Amino acid sequence: AHLRGTGDTRGALEAAKAAAAAMPKDVQVLETLGALQLANGETAQARATFAQVAELQPGNPAATLRVAATHVAEKDFAGAIELQQKVLAAQPNYGPAILALAATQIAAGKSEDAIAEAKRIQKERPNMALGYALESEILASQKKYPEAAAAMREALAKQPNPVLAARQYALL
Repeated sequence: AHLRGTGDTRGALEAAKAAAAAMPKDVQVLETLGALQLANGETAQARATFAQVAELQPGNPAATLRVAATHVAEKDFAGAIELQQKVLAAQPNYGPAILALAATQIAAGKSEDAIAEAKRIQKERPNMALGYALESEILASQKKYPEAAAAMREALAKQPNPVLAARQYALL
């Protein structure tokens, strides 16, 4: 953590590699190593490291999302979407997977798929803010600010909170 905090990501990476060699089944060490590999542009190594974490923790959806993040880093959006959908098939209400999928769809130029996902969430969970907040962010990424602000108003009506209020203000 000290080396990473000083900006020495190469030194931190080497230290994490040494730690992983000494403790090859320590999930926290492996997650740190994978994050540092990804930060240093070593996406193939990061993918292998995060896949190892996913094997050690098969029920942990975050581990699979980290593998998907390596696909996004390489602009392999189809690979990332496949993994994100796999997580959602197992855990349909897992918010980080829903958000990751939408972000990846936007990056892949499939904003309409992302909007469809937001609408599905709204239909399935009409009293929750997530679908509306997601729709708002997608619309904002398309520079449709009035529509984005309206969707965020809906999210705020479902779940008043200062983060959503600040985001709505930023969209106006």
